[in-house]
Amino acid sequence: MATVVFDFDGVLIRRDSTVELLRRRLAVRPALGPLLLPSITAFATAGGREELRTRAARRIFSVAFAGMPRGEAARWVRATGAALGRNPALVVADAISAMHVHQEAGDTLLVASAGLEPFIEGFLCAAGVDGAVVLGSTLRDGPRGAALDRHNFGRAKVALANEAGHPPPWARVYSDSLADLPLLRHAEVPVLVNGSPRRAAQVRAALGHGPLSVSWT
Repeated sequence: MATVVFDFDGVLIRRDSTVELLRRRLAVRPALGPLLLPSITAFATAGGREELRTRAARRIFSVAFAGMPRGEAARWVRATGAALGRNPALVVADAISAMHVHQEAGDTLLVASAGLEPFIEGFLCAAGVDGAVVLGSTLRDGPRGAALDRHNFGRAKVALANEAGHPPPWARVYSDSLADLPLLRHAEVPVLVNGSPRRAAQVRAALGHGPLSVSWT
C-alpha cells in the first residue's frame, strides 16, 4: 500500500477553484466586485510567492464572506464545489480515473490544495471519488464573518500532510504547478500534469531529475 498525492486546481478541476468561487459569489453579490478587485489583482500577480498569495487570499475571503458565519459559508462553498463536480466540462476525467486506479490498488489518496476543503470535498463527492484525505485551506469565524484560517499553499502542504499522519516520502505526487515543488521533492515518482516542455525542464532543474509527464483530458 502506498500514499499518492494529488494537487487540485489544474489537476482534478480545470480551473482555479478560488476564481470559480468568486465568480459565483459575485453573481449573487455583485456589489462586492469593487471591494474585491484590489485583492483579486494581488492574488493573480502573487504567483508562487507564498506570503503575498496568503495575504491576498485572506483579504479576498474576508470580503467575500462578510456577514456570513463560518458554518453558512462552508455549506455554500461545499454546494458550489458539488455543482462544479457535476459539470463534465470542469472535471478532469483522466485524473478521476487515475484516482480510482490507485484506490483499487489499495493506495491512500491525499488531495493537497490551497483550495477550500469544503469545496474540494463537495467536488470529489459529485465527481464520484470517495475516501480521499482532503488537505486544503480552512475557514474560521472572524469578527465580520467567515475568514480564511489555514492557507494550504506551497511548503504548508508538506507540513499539513505530516500533521495529518501522512508524512513523506510518497509514491507519487501529481501536480501542474511549480508552487508544488516542496511536494514533488518528496515523491518517489513526481508527475507533471499537462506541463509544457519548459515547465518540465524547470521541474527537472529543481529536482535534479526529470518528472514523469502525463497529458490528461
